[in-house]
Amino acid sequence: QAPPGAPDDLLVIGRGPGSTAAPALGYPIPRLDVVEITPAVERASKLFVGSTRADDARCRTVIADARQYLTYTDMKYDVIISEPSQPVAQQTSSLFTTDFLRFVRAHLTEQGTYCQWLPVALTTERDRLMIIKSVLSVFPNSHVWLTRSPSGEAIDMVIVAINGDQPVDPAGVANRVSDATGGEFRFELLAEPATASALVADPTLPLNTDDRPFLEFSAPRLHVRNLTGP
Repeated sequence: QAPPGAPDDLLVIGRGPGSTAAPALGYPIPRLDVVEITPAVERASKLFVGSTRADDARCRTVIADARQYLTYTDMKYDVIISEPSQPVAQQTSSLFTTDFLRFVRAHLTEQGTYCQWLPVALTTERDRLMIIKSVLSVFPNSHVWLTRSPSGEAIDMVIVAINGDQPVDPAGVANRVSDATGGEFRFELLAEPATASALVADPTLPLNTDDRPFLEFSAPRLHVRNLTGP
């Protein structure tokens, strides 16, 4: 039985190996939708999470482009988690723009939560600040987190955005993540809404939009430099 206030309807964008969808099904949620554009990825996920979770009756997989799905569906979700392929891929860069974020907001419940993932190794600090600014432009109530390895290396940036004014307990969130991962990673709060706004106050820092998709070009350039050197 889910506790009071627990989410009912969840959407995960990007199946991948199932490492996001499968843990979500470990909670007493009644419904989980997964949007995955590649049928082969959906089939391959069973090799990682097994058929029990992959075939859970509560989980519905939609083979579609995420933006197209959000265009035609009438569903409203309590939680939407976006974990597509890394932004070096051109076909996923459109899932990091303000235009996409407005699609997301339209499909969240009144106090729904959106989670945006971004890999640290494949983005520059300016890229990350640009994405924070883009998310804040649509979701002013956003908290920015970093996951760190035991050695302290930053691995991922996670922006938790709330469609409303619901407060967040950062210490409680960090403790829940630590419990869920067995302390394997540190989940560190980088910025609350006010401090996040201050981080991106530079007026020359652009928004990442459909008609000016800066991340679509900067992330691949950084990836090539990482592979080939300066």
